[in-house]
Amino acid sequence: MAESVLQDITLTGATRLAGTIHLPPDKSIAHRAALFASLSEEDSMIDGYSLAEDPQSTLACLRALGVEIEVEPSALCDGTQKVLVRGFGRDRWQNIKIDEEEVLDCGNSGTTMRLLLGLLGGAGVNVVLDGDASLRSRPMGRVLEPLSRLGVASKTANGDGKAPIQLLGRDATRTQQDDHAVIFDLSVASAQVKSALLLAGLFLSEGVEVREPEQSRDHTERLLDLDKDDQGWIRTSSLTPCQAISFTVPKDPSAATFWAVLSAIHGNIEINAPGVGCNPTRIQIFEVLQQMGAHITWETEHAVDLPMQAPEVEPQGSLMMRSLQQGQTLKPITLAGDQIPGVIDEIPALMVAMAFAEGVSEIRDASELRIKETDRLSAMASVLEAAGVSYQEKPDGMVIYGRSDFRPKPFTVDALHDHRIAMAAAVLASCVDPDDSPSVIKGGSCASISYPTFYQDLLSLQKP
Repeated sequence: MAESVLQDITLTGATRLAGTIHLPPDKSIAHRAALFASLSEEDSMIDGYSLAEDPQSTLACLRALGVEIEVEPSALCDGTQKVLVRGFGRDRWQNIKIDEEEVLDCGNSGTTMRLLLGLLGGAGVNVVLDGDASLRSRPMGRVLEPLSRLGVASKTANGDGKAPIQLLGRDATRTQQDDHAVIFDLSVASAQVKSALLLAGLFLSEGVEVREPEQSRDHTERLLDLDKDDQGWIRTSSLTPCQAISFTVPKDPSAATFWAVLSAIHGNIEINAPGVGCNPTRIQIFEVLQQMGAHITWETEHAVDLPMQAPEVEPQGSLMMRSLQQGQTLKPITLAGDQIPGVIDEIPALMVAMAFAEGVSEIRDASELRIKETDRLSAMASVLEAAGVSYQEKPDGMVIYGRSDFRPKPFTVDALHDHRIAMAAAVLASCVDPDDSPSVIKGGSCASISYPTFYQDLLSLQKP
């Protein structure tokens, strides 16, 4: 798989940041909208689609599988795309034939790979899925193992559950012994595992039923119009309808997190971000920051402001973020247990906020961070140490000894090809004294994986 050439990023501290930014579209939703649209017999239109590398990997894989996709610049004039997905349908998914030499390149996108494993596995397609060096290091067994219960056969090059992964079709007789759905009572809340299994269930006459111990992000349920019963079970089968999608992707709340953290720790910030997704399963991070004392407010946008979208599908609003008032300080916080799934992607940025809180903050039960794009606990420990933060790394989290008068020193760190580590480091670098030396984020351009204009936005917000 081709590897992108990464550039180092040099940043000096910011005196003041103010203005309006247009965040990238939510890539979690963009992936799903494109994939689910291909299941319909009718054409679908997805507006506001992201140019970031990860969701573009999903489009590239769909094209390689024979799905006809047309793109043009969005009329939203925000640097996004309008994507037309021609009706493909479940029957064609089940009859896809891939050349033996064909490999689906998922790039750096774990979401692309895990959701395609469910979709292609359920459809019984023989194909190889691969990605870049970072994606090859991430475990896929937590998807492959439950899929094997549905008769999906697979093998990995080294037998370690990591890419490249060869899907070898599905033995339908494994699940057709009776008319009962295959039950998956998940031990860990994971939106990607849940979504992969629900996608596979769309090709099974008996279907699947999935339940999580805690609620993970529910974009799959919303876009496929799936109901949850009183006991928390979600079901799909070959009888589940797959409708065309007419949809505008909201802006990414995970991307907004970096600006929210920056506003909480920098003394002179006022930032507005319109059109941000405020799905209740995605905004826990802002609630955590508000508990710490951050000044974050939402203004809900009305349906007339949302082209191609019903507000109940994926609600969105304007996010206002400003600095703490003079004399105010951030409060420390402890996150553990069922609080973790809702903020798992935002924890690197949250660790930066904890460094500026007055007291000891702790993150527990977050060992999943060790199997993301990189080991994010270890990577953030390196960032914190380089900037002069006092911390203690734990097997499943971090203890951070914050100070309200903390001022980071200039630092040099390696982003390790992880977009969230790069942006968390950039937030911290922005709080270095502007008269001090610049900080360097090696390979920091990997932020483009999810947020192509991050550094441009940071520059545009800086005021004298």
